[in-house]
Amino acid sequence: MTKTEIKIVNIENKDIHFHISYELKNFKDLICYVKVKNEQEFRKFENSNKIIKRVLSNYLFEEIGKYFVLKASLIDESDEFNGVFEVFETVKVPQELIREVTLKLSEEKVNVELKVQKDFEECEFYERTPFNISDSISAINPIFEVYHDVVLIGKIREENDRIKASNIYNSGEGTIYKCFEEFLTEKFGTSFMFKNISQRSCSHFEVQIKYKIIPNIFE
Repeated sequence: MTKTEIKIVNIENKDIHFHISYELKNFKDLICYVKVKNEQEFRKFENSNKIIKRVLSNYLFEEIGKYFVLKASLIDESDEFNGVFEVFETVKVPQELIREVTLKLSEEKVNVELKVQKDFEECEFYERTPFNISDSISAINPIFEVYHDVVLIGKIREENDRIKASNIYNSGEGTIYKCFEEFLTEKFGTSFMFKNISQRSCSHFEVQIKYKIIPNIFE
């Protein structure tokens, strides 16, 4: 699969022309080249080197619908980039698993039931409070809308685990958050970041969070 085109992106009310070409080999390795046509205007932007990679990242996801990680840069300038990428396989959806989480300031472990889904589900352990009447929603930069969402649902089911996770150093919610962080780090490493875009706080022992998976070039 190969393609070449001029992509026009409006940046701070200026139309910047990017000449982009790519070749996807065996649906695994991707060779990309980007050159800014009106480079004099483009070089005026702060962090132009990052901007060109962000434009490329969004373009590739819109075109191919997959995440990529950089294997090697052949050209890495403020107005020109050439690199080799590898397809990154994201987490399987749906899936269910049990994860052991070590409590803070303790060697004790508790089991957290973890579900990976595309959307929220009805709370199993709902406890109404003034703060969880509805889902919380966080604003997100529209540039990230192209990327995939994933919902993590965490539950501490066993009474013994709930007792262990409820003390001055730990909480059920905190333990579930720790479970989510460890899972995402394990599956994605440092190549991506995760924006909490919506949360359903069912109770102290059940939390559901929708994350946007974003390449770390946007940090």
